[in-house]
Amino acid sequence: TVVGKVVVILISCSLFGLGIYGCTQVKMNYNNEWFVPEGHSIRDAMDVRNTYFNGQTLPTNVYFGELNYPHEQDTVLTAGSVLRKNRWVTQNSTSSWMEDFQ
Repeated sequence: TVVGKVVVILISCSLFGLGIYGCTQVKMNYNNEWFVPEGHSIRDAMDVRNTYFNGQTLPTNVYFGELNYPHEQDTVLTAGSVLRKNRWVTQNSTSSWMEDFQ
């Protein structure tokens, strides 16, 4: 019947709309640390980070001792470039005062 078709269409559209709304409300709660086994060296490093650094990445500074900076400028700039290319350094997390003054 026509009434049955309308009811089925309304229910289908309602369920479809609720499904779309539900998809927009999904929250992802994933942490890759859950899959690192206990006793592994990476787990130990994560535990130290979480205990002493509130789970943040460890800040690091590089200092050069007594250099003839005008003469060693290329060496200092190369060190910054090497750091940025290192896979263990977070991208866009480095800064260099020498690069700022070039």
